Amino acid sequence: MKRFRKFFVEITNECGRSCPFCPKTRRPPQTMDVALFQRILLEASPYTEELYFHVMGEPLRHPELGRFLDLSRERGFRVKIVTSGDRIAELGGMLASKPALRQVSFSLHGIEGEGALAPILRFARQASGGGIGIYLRFWSLDENGALPERDRRLLEAVLREFGRGALPPLGGKAVELAPRVHLSSMARFEWPSLDPSLRPEDGTCPGMTRQAAVLAGGEVVPCCLDKDGVMSLGNIRERPLKELLESERARAIVQGFRSRKPAEELCRRCTYKRRFKRPPP
Repeated sequence: MKRFRKFFVEITNECGRSCPFCPKTRRPPQTMDVALFQRILLEASPYTEELYFHVMGEPLRHPELGRFLDLSRERGFRVKIVTSGDRIAELGGMLASKPALRQVSFSLHGIEGEGALAPILRFARQASGGGIGIYLRFWSLDENGALPERDRRLLEAVLREFGRGALPPLGGKAVELAPRVHLSSMARFEWPSLDPSLRPEDGTCPGMTRQAAVLAGGEVVPCCLDKDGVMSLGNIRERPLKELLESERARAIVQGFRSRKPAEELCRRCTYKRRFKRPPP
């Protein structure tokens, strides 16, 4: 079995939106070039079969997105994309035609009203009919398990589109609305930071055991929530991925999570790890 179930490739950290749930990144704007992407494909192939175009930024803004999908297909990778839906009306036909693309997740808690929802739902119908999985995300539940009013209205529009009258249970397992179309709802999470006011906690996480990420500039990090690259293992432009994944820092991260004593300060202050009940195998 390949090591990483999720291998994130941030093809761009640029977005253009100012969504309230997104803290942005302190890194300079970067868009991954073809040469770097090809190197990632070559060196990641022993470790994973799935790529997630996601960390920060909007992948649908990348000018070479179609080519990246073709290159992924040539190397035998399956690709999943996380997007707010920007440019889906323009790019939907192209995306639906790419064999490498297996799933698209739309962060509906970041879109701008029902006008932006319509092209997303059209694509969901088109792409799911061609075998692409669609996840419609509302990751904005409050502490009581309720959606903000704005998101609730959007959810009601989604349910009408798929002929669902009753509001499904929120916060649990994804709900199938139609073949290969799922509704995903989760509590809003806080992005980890080194803010000294955040209390350090023990716990575990699949970072470096079931997931890793390459940022747009080539920095390899253990987690898709490391938006600023503070846990960088090094740059794949300068050192082979294998060497970075087997480095002393990487091994310490793995061991720390196995013992439920995170090795990195960012991990100690991250509350997302509360969602992982057991140590990864």
